[in-house]
Amino acid sequence: HPRDLVHHDCLRTVEASHRQGPWRLFRADAPDDVFEADVPPALWSNHTDTLIRAALDGAGITSTTVELVATQLESGELVRVLSPWITGRLALYAALPSRKYLPQRTRVFLDYLTDYTRRAVQQGLAR
Repeated sequence: HPRDLVHHDCLRTVEASHRQGPWRLFRADAPDDVFEADVPPALWSNHTDTLIRAALDGAGITSTTVELVATQLESGELVRVLSPWITGRLALYAALPSRKYLPQRTRVFLDYLTDYTRRAVQQGLAR
């Protein structure tokens, strides 16, 4: 459970404002279930690759997208923890001039993006 994060070294991203609040985690399978973990970071960085490298070197737990570490997850260099908790919710928007005369190819593309995103989230949770 995310409350156990206080017992681990956490590698966190520095926010643009440089103010750090709690690590907000959402249950992907229960959208209203939110947990705020107030964990002091062992390392701050504004560079994702630095945090991933530190995690690979055994410095602690970090949060990143599954796509960025898919190879390391498959090889066992990294392991996923806290599933089904996620640190962000995906919001995908399409800006259209009008939905009244939406071309069929645009509708097909939007449907594809919706299905692709849904599958990607489900596959990420299954790992």
